[in-house]
Amino acid sequence: MNMQLPMPSSSDLMTIYFTKRTGSITDMCSGASDMSLYGEEAEDYAIIFDYVVLPWDNFVFSNPHQFIVLDGELKLNSEASLPKYL
Repeated sequence: MNMQLPMPSSSDLMTIYFTKRTGSITDMCSGASDMSLYGEEAEDYAIIFDYVVLPWDNFVFSNPHQFIVLDGELKLNSEASLPKYL
């Protein structure tokens, strides 16, 4: 029996754009997207930026400065000041 999980809808996803060198988040959008977000500059931006599509997370979307992207995974920024909220 071949059971397939339903594909997540684009409203269940977010796209995070980040610098390749540092992993710093530069832009975000809801849904699944790619470098075409940057239009004619997409090819130039792809030299220094990359992106990852992840499940939607309200906290991350509202606090991108608290996170970085390393090896395609979202990580807490070492400079984040979350202890205040723990």
